[in-house]
This record gives sequence, C-alpha cells and structure tokens, in this order.
Amino acid sequence: MGIGHYWGTTSLERIDTLDPRWKGILDDVLVAVPFDVKVVWGYRGQEVQDRAYAEGKSTKQWPNSLHNKLPSRAVDLAPIVEREIPWNDPRPWLVLAGAVLGVARVAREDIRWGGNWDCDAIMLDDQDFDDLGHFEIAEGAE
Repeated sequence: MGIGHYWGTTSLERIDTLDPRWKGILDDVLVAVPFDVKVVWGYRGQEVQDRAYAEGKSTKQWPNSLHNKLPSRAVDLAPIVEREIPWNDPRPWLVLAGAVLGVARVAREDIRWGGNWDCDAIMLDDQDFDDLGHFEIAEGAE
C-alpha cells in the first residue's frame, strides 16, 4: 500500500468479509492517510452485534445492522497513531473520514459516515450518536 502502510493480518481477514466495493476504496485510503489504519469490524455475527448494542457502540440490534450481512456493506475503521488508536483525539478520525469519503466519491460509491448520518453540511452537532470510524455503502447503492 502506501509508504510504510499496510494491512495487518486481522484487517485483511475482516476486509475479506466486506462487500467487494470496499477493497479498492480501503486500499486507496491507506495510501491517502499519513498513518496506519485498522479494520476494526467488517461482518459481525449475532454475539458480537448483541454485545456492541448492549455496550452502546451500536444503535442496531441483530440482524438489523449492515454489519450483519455477508458480504458486509459496513466497515469500522480506526486510525493508528504512534502505535495506538487515539480514542480521545477526533482529529485523526476526521482525517480518516475525509479520506474515505473522498476516495469513495472518486469511485462513485455512495458512502454514509457515522459522523454525519444524515449526510448534510453539519457534522457531529446535529446527531445523538457519533460513530467516527463507521462507514457504510448506502442502502440501494448497487
């Protein structure tokens, strides 16, 4: 991939669970960002989805998330900065989101981001649930 950036084994396994349209997008994202990226989730089975819902990390119960279908139309990504996920610093997450949305636009894929669920000009401030690492191929996009 990009200079010094590559997918780890776990990320590659999770990429294999994704809708094939994600592969090119994610490879281009890895080249575009100045840090490594981890695929946190692609497909999620019932046990994992139930836990995510119970912990407030998802608003969807099994089987209603786009993570719960194979291939998965949803992917959760995380930036890796200085070998850590910067959970409390939104800046790398916003850089990652910009890269995903920009690459997807060039690829003509309709992507929805968990930092702007309604896809309007207002990010974060007009929603109750922020999921900065969540991206999904919009329903109906073929």
